[in-house]
Amino acid sequence: MGKEDTERQALNVYKMRLLGAKVHAVTSGTATLKDAVSETMREWTNRIADTHYVLGSVMGPHPFPTIVRDFQAVISREIKEQMLEKEGRLPDVVLACVGGGSNAIGTFYNFIEDKNVRLIGCEAAGRGVNTAETAATIATGRLGIFHGMKSYFCQDEYGQIAPVYSISAGLDYPGVGPEHAHLYDIGRAEYVPVTDDEAVDAFEYLSRTEGIIPAIESAHAVAYAKKIAPTLGKDKIMVVTVSGRGDKDCAAIARYRGRIFMNRITEAFANGKAFIPFLACGDPSLEVTEQLVYAMEEAGADLIELGIPFSDPTAEGPVIQEANVRALAGGVTTDKVFAMVEKIRKNTKIPMVFMTYANVVFSYGTERFIRKAAEVGMDGLILPDVPFEEKEEFDVVCKQYGLDLISLIAPTSHERIAMMQKRRKVLFTAYLPWGNRNAYQHYHRYRSYGEAGKSPERYSMCSRIRNLYTGAGKKDGGSVGRCHCRICHCEALWCLRQRLRAEGEGLCERDEGCDQINFRLKSEHRSQSVIKSALSKKRVKQIFFVLSRFRRNYRKYLLDS
Repeated sequence: MGKEDTERQALNVYKMRLLGAKVHAVTSGTATLKDAVSETMREWTNRIADTHYVLGSVMGPHPFPTIVRDFQAVISREIKEQMLEKEGRLPDVVLACVGGGSNAIGTFYNFIEDKNVRLIGCEAAGRGVNTAETAATIATGRLGIFHGMKSYFCQDEYGQIAPVYSISAGLDYPGVGPEHAHLYDIGRAEYVPVTDDEAVDAFEYLSRTEGIIPAIESAHAVAYAKKIAPTLGKDKIMVVTVSGRGDKDCAAIARYRGRIFMNRITEAFANGKAFIPFLACGDPSLEVTEQLVYAMEEAGADLIELGIPFSDPTAEGPVIQEANVRALAGGVTTDKVFAMVEKIRKNTKIPMVFMTYANVVFSYGTERFIRKAAEVGMDGLILPDVPFEEKEEFDVVCKQYGLDLISLIAPTSHERIAMMQKRRKVLFTAYLPWGNRNAYQHYHRYRSYGEAGKSPERYSMCSRIRNLYTGAGKKDGGSVGRCHCRICHCEALWCLRQRLRAEGEGLCERDEGCDQINFRLKSEHRSQSVIKSALSKKRVKQIFFVLSRFRRNYRKYLLDS
């Protein structure tokens, strides 16, 4: 399965693994069905002697489309038998959803010779056939050869297979089975596009009115049935194939509607720890902020905090304060930040949370702000000036729109920590002043609350320590001061510049014209040894965010340390 599909069909993946299957998440290309098929074919052709290729759709090289068609044809055979028994005649219209087309060809096959029966295949139009985010092959595709078959495919003018999109993981394939292409060419079957919005509406409609929760794939056919039913006479019979189980799609539909917690934050903490950098949006510009998000993801960030500027961020140190002032002076607004995030979400799915102040949310309108944040793809919200005991006003709305409200606690508040820990499904963040010589001990005391068996919530407490005070002495590894990143101005990027230069290595270099992160390694090997030396000699208490071109093993070493 494509990694994208494993996320959308997490319930199915769990059930497969529960029954003993090993599921490989394909990350190449678009990480969807198309790429999973390609990787499967590569593996199969490398191991034909001990491997059998099985595909659950009517596509691929002969004889696979025919084999799948013959098995799926039981659908139309039973429809035909039951209709003749019940009504004494054949239906007037038969509808089914079409991705690769196994469901539809099974529904159509035994009616192909019955010319009075209309056959209608419903394709996944995604955001619309006039957009790039569609999987409606017949509506937008052209003749081509791909995955060992000649058929219609979504492709560009040069024959490159185009990325496709659908809310349904089962329909986002850029082609259609060759038999469907033939039925379309001879005019025996019709193929119509159905958008995500129409499919989701039909999913909810059928669930409410009949108590039948369809798979989101089949909901596309239900949507078109709703559309054409008023045009048919009362004596007409229409059959809609409803396949699969809709329970696997409930979470995806709820996310689409913005009604449940998006689980990307959960995934960020899948390994127990998370690498979480922070950016002040708009410093020096929103364009640079966008590029930094991509750079941070590439560098191994698990989750990214985006700070919406506020004129008086009292919970921040001077570096972030100054970054906020510069961003506001540059014309950054909440709406512009939303627009930037919406653009980012088209290119990455890394978990992201907003950090801002309650007044920003109040002035925008609490519900309006949280709804918009969910719509553009944010996963959580941090309001440092809202105490845990007062969070309900925001938390209720956050839950309504699927945003996780992240509370802040001080590691010295032992009674409050214990109280908070009794409440399930609470995500916490610790803020520790760097200048506190006991910060390291507080850090480990705080982490102990989140160890396995001690924490009732599904997330271990975040092991994140934020540098709120940049005036630490050089003996503690040097302050950020004016050595912070010129681009993002993030105080979390506290550097070892002073210490490492004293060692004669030079971890970071100043690059005034750089559009990337200004902290770079001159030599990965030498710098790793210097960091290990600094740690072993206890020259630094801990290393928080070092954004550089570390390999992941370096990053793991730092986090473990």
